[in-house]
Amino acid sequence: MIESGKTPPVSGPKNTQDVRMGRLKLMIVMAKACLSGYPLGEHRKRAMIDNARQLEKNWGSGVETGDASSRPDRTNSGMIDEHLFDQRVKLLAVMVAAIAQGCPLGAHRRRALINTVDVISERLMFENDVEKLPLFLKVA
Repeated sequence: MIESGKTPPVSGPKNTQDVRMGRLKLMIVMAKACLSGYPLGEHRKRAMIDNARQLEKNWGSGVETGDASSRPDRTNSGMIDEHLFDQRVKLLAVMVAAIAQGCPLGAHRRRALINTVDVISERLMFENDVEKLPLFLKVA
């Protein structure tokens, strides 16, 4: 069989940090989709639960910025910030899994989810633009 077109570039192996960050960004998108009222199909629910379990199990300190203990410019407050961020990520994982399992999303939980997503997004400098979400969800 003859294939035409440009050959895809060969990418190196993904490291675990890239995979974790991809999972985290996917969970942020899934949380925003739930908050915007997009329906949860069985496939999306299963993906939410699987990603939440993986993030909750594998997320550790220093994932996004490297090992904190090896950097001399890290202060005690910087390490506390890293710990709080790690806890926010784990909280997001628990919240997304709960939504996928059918737990109701009342006003207080909705506000807590919005706050958690905003804090994580700000830390990652992940675009907080909900206007692009429908375009992404059409592809997903």
